[in-house]
Amino acid sequence: MKDLAKLKAACDAVIADPKLRPILDPNTGQIVTTFCNFGAMRVAHAMGCDELQGLTADNQYAVMNANKSGLWIKVQGLMAAGLAQQGCLVFAAMTAAMLGEAHGHIAAVAPVPMQFSGSLNRSVPCVANVGATTGIMKSSQAFPVSKGETSYFAWDG
Repeated sequence: MKDLAKLKAACDAVIADPKLRPILDPNTGQIVTTFCNFGAMRVAHAMGCDELQGLTADNQYAVMNANKSGLWIKVQGLMAAGLAQQGCLVFAAMTAAMLGEAHGHIAAVAPVPMQFSGSLNRSVPCVANVGATTGIMKSSQAFPVSKGETSYFAWDG
């Protein structure tokens, strides 16, 4: 489903929701829990996609990558940004194994123009990031560039 107004509203809502802010350890100030998968579930649901409901970021990546429903398409960054700007549901995601972390990360591609990433020396899509940092930002800010380019998945539902 293409709906630019719905996608924009869903992205804005998840980054504005204080319930999706990270939980910090009161003693160290270190991040204990993040809610990127919940942000992804909300954006997906708003766009009519419920395949990602109740899943961790790693399992959300697995669903999109396996494409058992036949509705997910792996795309490059330029196409990811273009589709999002048309109102299509697109996610940027990396698994825990890719990140070398305890859990993966996922963020909706925001329906805004690509921005130049100095760390990658090219333009990248922007995402509605819910995590250690929250907001509309370059994918190279939401995902560590030292781990390579994130994967992008478009939903054709």
